[in-house]
Amino acid sequence: MTAEPKIISEQLRLFQEVAGLYQAGIMVLNEQALDNPDLALSQFLFGYAFERQGRSPSYAHIARHVIKSEATRKALWHDEEMPKRAWASFCAKLKEIREGARSNPKNNPLCPHGYSYASKNGSIKTTQPSVLEFAQQRLKDFDFNIVTWARCALNTDQVLAAHNDLRSINGIGPKIASFFLRDVAWCFRIKVNRQRYLLQPVDVWVERMAQQLGPVAKARAAAWIVQQSKDAEVMPEAVNAGVWYFGSLIAGSEFRLSLALNDLKYARNLVDEHVKGLRMQANAWKPRGVL
Repeated sequence: MTAEPKIISEQLRLFQEVAGLYQAGIMVLNEQALDNPDLALSQFLFGYAFERQGRSPSYAHIARHVIKSEATRKALWHDEEMPKRAWASFCAKLKEIREGARSNPKNNPLCPHGYSYASKNGSIKTTQPSVLEFAQQRLKDFDFNIVTWARCALNTDQVLAAHNDLRSINGIGPKIASFFLRDVAWCFRIKVNRQRYLLQPVDVWVERMAQQLGPVAKARAAAWIVQQSKDAEVMPEAVNAGVWYFGSLIAGSEFRLSLALNDLKYARNLVDEHVKGLRMQANAWKPRGVL
């Protein structure tokens, strides 16, 4: 049964408020990236590019380490061999952690175009560019800055083109593309006018929320959030982030999420308890030498 419009609006406003916790504590992207293409690439790799199921938690950390190391040589953007060196460095660092660790070239955004790797069907070559190759080849007019490029695309309502361009990078699928563009839009308070549903990564928490309040199927969840957010006068990108944060880090289970969606007071109590816990953790930390 579809929830009443008033209830939906109140829940979405709560999720927009909760999104502030995501932005303050988890969101990787920030405005400093606009002035530094190296930092922009590092943020993209660390916070977004490897957010797929089954990936090693080390991937994003190693990728950021590689970019920081190579950036000191000031050759990231003008050396055509850099994508290959960055990939070799990534693989070497991965092996330092554990011999035989898989680098997953098929879905790794640092793996360059034309790289050969073994598969069940024999040797295969990657057919898409790495993110470094993408930046070198496509982002020269934006000082090779992937955040500046994405911001410009959203400001000019080129959402679909930007989404497709990101998906041309090795290992970047539609969900990761939407995830990154969502945070760019939210970070810089960009209100896009077309294809705004493409800024809605739909994970299990977003899907469950839409199914219960809508109810709508997963395929329609993104468009539903955009429309309902417009009616509630909230930012759909913030709502999306807030739903993920609430479900994953506050409710923690489908059961409690369901209770929260049926009872706004219960939902707010969960948020209050969560924030109280964060404050207690912060207060419990005593730097060395402080009694």
